[in-house]
Amino acid sequence: MKTVLVTGGSGFIGSHFCSRALELGWHPIVLSRNPSVAASKLPKDTQIIGHLDHLDAQQSIDILVNLAGEPIADRRWSQHRKAQIRLYRRLTIPRV
Repeated sequence: MKTVLVTGGSGFIGSHFCSRALELGWHPIVLSRNPSVAASKLPKDTQIIGHLDHLDAQQSIDILVNLAGEPIADRRWSQHRKAQIRLYRRLTIPRV
């Protein structure tokens, strides 16, 4: 079984990703800044943690999926909104 650590797992795409991961027999672990809200949005077999320190020291992670970011599907994209999205992506996604 693959273990996948997901940031942004309680968002629109993340919640669907976690559902599909479970269907594939994977073990999704969602890192959330608000675990109680995440628990209300995710399938019951999804492990939810509030901090990386909450992972078991022996826990191995096979895949890391970063879906965290400024929500993009919750309202219209004004010029100000587009600027916010671009800025957030630049700050949270390191350049390779």
